[in-house]
Amino acid sequence: MLGTKGNRPFLAFVDEYGNHGFDFVKQGVSKRFIVCSVVVAKEDLQEFVDGVSALASNRYFQNGPLHNSQLGKRGQAWVETLSRAVRLPFQLHALIVDKTLITSMGLIESRASFWKFLHGKLDVFLMDSFRNLSITSDEHGTDGFMEGFKRYLRAKREDMELFRHVDGDFHDFQFVDDQDSPGVQVADIFAKALGFSYDPSLKLAESDQIQAVVLSKKPHLLFYPPHDLPLRFDLPCNSSERRQDAVVAKYCYETARSYHGEHIADPEEGMQHRMLVLDTLLQHMRYDEADGYVSTEFLAAALRARFEKDPDFDTKYVTRSVIPYLRVRGNLIIASSTKGGYKIPTKLQDVYDYLNHCNSILVPMLRKLFLCQDAIRKATGSVSVLDKPEYLVPRLCYDDYQSNPSHYVKKAHQTEDVVTEDDI
Repeated sequence: MLGTKGNRPFLAFVDEYGNHGFDFVKQGVSKRFIVCSVVVAKEDLQEFVDGVSALASNRYFQNGPLHNSQLGKRGQAWVETLSRAVRLPFQLHALIVDKTLITSMGLIESRASFWKFLHGKLDVFLMDSFRNLSITSDEHGTDGFMEGFKRYLRAKREDMELFRHVDGDFHDFQFVDDQDSPGVQVADIFAKALGFSYDPSLKLAESDQIQAVVLSKKPHLLFYPPHDLPLRFDLPCNSSERRQDAVVAKYCYETARSYHGEHIADPEEGMQHRMLVLDTLLQHMRYDEADGYVSTEFLAAALRARFEKDPDFDTKYVTRSVIPYLRVRGNLIIASSTKGGYKIPTKLQDVYDYLNHCNSILVPMLRKLFLCQDAIRKATGSVSVLDKPEYLVPRLCYDDYQSNPSHYVKKAHQTEDVVTEDDI
C-alpha cells in the first residue's frame, strides 16, 4: 500500500482532530486525538489540487478553503463530501490516540509535549515509510515551538538512517496556514471524519456511514496505545510458577476492569476521581513497566491535571479517600513504602511483598494493644479492655498471643514507629 518503491517523491499534508484536555466530563473535551495525513505522489499533485478546487466549488464550501466547520454536524453533507474526496489521488494515514488510556504525566500536563510526542509518532512513521517525503502541517504554537519540532524530527530522521544504514533519503518538514494548502485542508476534513468514526464523544446518526466512506479509501490506521499489544498474563507460560503468576494477574486485572466498566459512566465527582486512579493503575499494568509501582504523587498530579482544579488533590486524598474505597469493593491494589506507590498485582510475589509490608505494620500495632491490655489488667486486677464486642478480632489475637507469644515477637526489620492507614 505504501508508495516507497525507488526514490519517488511524495508530499504529506497533516492536520489533527481533538484537543489536549483530559477532563472528560467537561463538554467539548475529546476522548480521542487524531493526527491525519494525506500523502500525494508529486506526479499526482496537479490532479489532486484540481480535484480539491472542484470539491471547494460545491454548495458547502462556496469556492472557499475547505474546513470541517463548514460541514458542521450535518451528517449527509459529510457523507456526500467524503464520497467525492476519496476519489482524489492520495493515500490516507492516521494515528488515532485514545486519550482515556494515557497515563504519562508529561503528556497530561504539557500541551506542547502532548502535541510533539503524538504528532511526531505519525511523522516518524511516514518518514520511515517514504524515502523521499516532504511533510506540510498546519501551524501550531509559537515560531520557537515549530522550529523546535523541526529539530526533533531531524534528530529522529538521523536516528532512523543510522539504524537502517541507508543513504539518499530526503525528508523535509514545514508549517503553513491551512488556508494556503489544499492538502492540509483535505487532511483537516478527514481528521474530523475519523473523529466522527472513532471518538465516542463525537457521534452523529450518520457516523457509521462516514466511517464506511473513509474506510473505502483503505487508510493505514495506527492506534495508540496499540490495540494488539498482548497482556503479559496472556502470553505462553513455561513453568508452574509463571502459570500461577498469570492466574493472579488475570484475576486482578479482570476484576478491576469489570468494576471500572460498571462505574465509569457514574457522573458523581468522587466516583470519577476513583475511576481515573483505577484506570491509571490498569493502564500502567498493561502498557507500562508492570513490575513498577505508580507513585502516590503521580496519582495526585493526575487528578489535578484531569479535573483542573482543587488543590485538595494531594497524596492524602489518594491514600485515604480513593484507594480504600476501591479496595473494599473488591479491587486488589497493593502498596509498597519501599518501592513507592501502588499497583495491581502482576505476580504472586507482589502479593507476598504486600503481606510482608502489612505484617511489618500490623504485628507491632497488635503488640501495643497487648501491652495496653496487660497494663490495665495488672493495675485493676480484673478489667480486660479487649472484652467489648467491638474488639473481638484483637481479643482473638490476644488469646493466640497468650498461647504463642513467639508469634508476636518484634522482628529486626520492624519498628515501633507510629503508623497510619496511609502506610498500607
